[in-house]
Amino acid sequence: MTKLIATHTGKLNLGHLEAPCAVLESGLRVVSWRGLIDTIGRSRRLSPRNHCVTKLNDNGRDFNRLHQENLASGGNHCVTKLGNQVKDQGDTYASDGHELAIKLLPANLRPAIEVHTEVLRALPGEFLYKFSRNGAFALGIQARLLVEVCEVYVIGMFRGLLRSNQMAVAERCRKISAATSAVGMDALVDDACDYQPQRGDYTEEYLKHFLNRDPSNWKGRFPPEYYREIYRLHDWSYQPSRNRHPQQLGHITNDIVYSRLPPGILQELQRRNPTDDAGRRAYKHHQFLTDETGVGALYNQINTCVTLLTPAHTWKGFMRSLDLVTPRQSQGLVTRDDQSVPNLAQLHLF
Repeated sequence: MTKLIATHTGKLNLGHLEAPCAVLESGLRVVSWRGLIDTIGRSRRLSPRNHCVTKLNDNGRDFNRLHQENLASGGNHCVTKLGNQVKDQGDTYASDGHELAIKLLPANLRPAIEVHTEVLRALPGEFLYKFSRNGAFALGIQARLLVEVCEVYVIGMFRGLLRSNQMAVAERCRKISAATSAVGMDALVDDACDYQPQRGDYTEEYLKHFLNRDPSNWKGRFPPEYYREIYRLHDWSYQPSRNRHPQQLGHITNDIVYSRLPPGILQELQRRNPTDDAGRRAYKHHQFLTDETGVGALYNQINTCVTLLTPAHTWKGFMRSLDLVTPRQSQGLVTRDDQSVPNLAQLHLF
């Protein structure tokens, strides 16, 4: 559990909810654990900890009851039989965003979580951050994880995974997901915390998380089902062995994948990977993406597309669903020299 100082703190306006947030000394933007679980309608009794107990013998305790209580609280039970004592190993925390999402979200949303596996694994789990004003510690998670959790709910809604009592939360999550696409969650946290980094520093810091200066070696990033479903909805003949695709497919991929990555990424990719006089690019856009955050965001969007393409009957119907789940992002990079960023309630009517 890392303890970091929060240099700026504030409250993120989420309509009728306010989630405490902070900018850490490392530049990481975080939202409080309580703010996260309130946003997605989970009980405040839900513990972020994995409570591990080493069982050395029964020692008069009902092991099955202890095990069930631990699972019900969201913990992972660790069992070792070695002697005649029961040793409490203390609390541990999620190692990454994927483990945290598995623990945080209802079991019926597990299939939707898997759509976001790659990008969730690139996000850190919980950690403690310290409010500089009074020295108290609070438990926080990376602000981007709030957006990913909201998108899991939206995917669950479109795949028919939700129960009736989860629909209101899913609608709230849909609005948060749509609203944050306008400027990005980090910019909203900065505004809530009155944090204003220098324009150049902010832009460079933002881009380096997603893009490399130089292209990497080519690797296949798009699965066959992505192409197969697009061909199906356009009534094209799909041949898996064919390496060349219609030129229109490049425009489609820019629209449904790259334009829906975080704000400004497509614009920067087009600058770093320009077309020649014949309209061709020297590299594929994905060759400039960083291995974790950039490629993770790419896989996240590809998986979302495949999830929505598969049940679609028409291209127009697919695009309507995609625009609701992952709207096109602004291609102007967010800078702190811009006017104050509106809060979520102003960006999208709650």
